[in-house]
Parts: sequence; structure tokens; C-alpha cells
Amino acid sequence: MNTPEKPILIFDADCPLCVRFKQALSFLDKDNRVQMTPLQDESLFENFPQLNKSECEQEIHLLKLDGEAIGGAEVIEYLVSMFPGVQKFAWLVESESGKKAVSYFYDKVNELREKVKKDCPGCGKERR
Repeated sequence: MNTPEKPILIFDADCPLCVRFKQALSFLDKDNRVQMTPLQDESLFENFPQLNKSECEQEIHLLKLDGEAIGGAEVIEYLVSMFPGVQKFAWLVESESGKKAVSYFYDKVNELREKVKKDCPGCGKERR
């Protein structure tokens, strides 16, 4: 299993919500601790075969330093723990009720992402 030099956030460069999330994270990541790579970069899946492209197309994914791929709300929990600027929100991922709230919020945002991509003439193209 290949391991990255730093965590890799895999985002959908064709999704306006995903791009905005990436931009917001870039603003927080002053020390460049996370590599952000679009899922459209085919070399990503060649270099890290543990990643499943179809799963990455369905929801946000992150490749951790140990090579483990995580997805969905778990990515948000991981990122919250990484950045001091969002530590005040760490309580959200430390309790079971907080984890459920983060998961619910993530699910709703992901539903919106799917709707935006479906309704957008430039975004709603067929996946390969």
C-alpha cells in the first residue's frame, strides 16, 4: 500500500461546492499540511491503488498518512482535528452526539452537491 507524504484531500473539481470547500480549507491551511488533489487527476488512482475512484466520485475522500482512505463525514472529523483554527469546534467530533451531528450535516451538504451537479449544465455530465 502506498502512503502519501502528507494527507491528500480528494475533491471533485467539477463541483462548485467542492471547489469552495477546497478554497476555504486552503485558506486555513497556512502551513500547507494537506495536499488537495482533484479526483479528475488519473495519476492519483495509479499512485494510490487503495483509492476507489467511483467511491471518491460519490463523496469527499482523504488519504491519511498511513495510507488509509476515509470518506464522507469522517474526512470532516479528521480535518477538524488537524487545524488549530477550528479546534473550538473539536467538541463536535469528540462526542457520539457531535459525530452524529457532523454526519447529518455532511449528508445534507452531499445531497445538495449531487443536486447542484445534476442541475448544472457544465457539471452534470455523465461519469466515466
